[in-house]
Amino acid sequence: MNETVANLLTEDYFEISLIVLLNRVLEEWEHFQAQLRKKLLKKFIDFDANADGVLTLDEFRELMKSLEGGNIQNERVIMLFNEALEMSSSVRDEEVKVGAIGSAAAIAGGGPDKMSPGCFVEAVIRNRIGGYGAEFLSFDYLNN
Repeated sequence: MNETVANLLTEDYFEISLIVLLNRVLEEWEHFQAQLRKKLLKKFIDFDANADGVLTLDEFRELMKSLEGGNIQNERVIMLFNEALEMSSSVRDEEVKVGAIGSAAAIAGGGPDKMSPGCFVEAVIRNRIGGYGAEFLSFDYLNN
């Protein structure tokens, strides 16, 4: 008999309910996501050359090069920049419709050609740039 199985049969072991386990995993995931977003916001601030709170295409291009080790094509940079601009625009439009202030206002910002911090973070995570947005848990071992 396997030594581990024998130990389980002879020693006390700890039991945990599935709900408690899942809640703990969700808490860790939320913490992981918050830390990831903080790191990306710090990068945003570091590359916001004129400290106006938004990124221009040139600032964004330099940031993308730093995240991807200089190994990113200009076409991809422009596509990602446009995606984040579209998100910024959508948030601003929703803000106007609802008259919202607060979290939506924090995500939106800048003008039509400038990207807000929140939309930058979302675009990077969604596209898994620089390893951000990678899986929290991997179950690849189950496929072997």
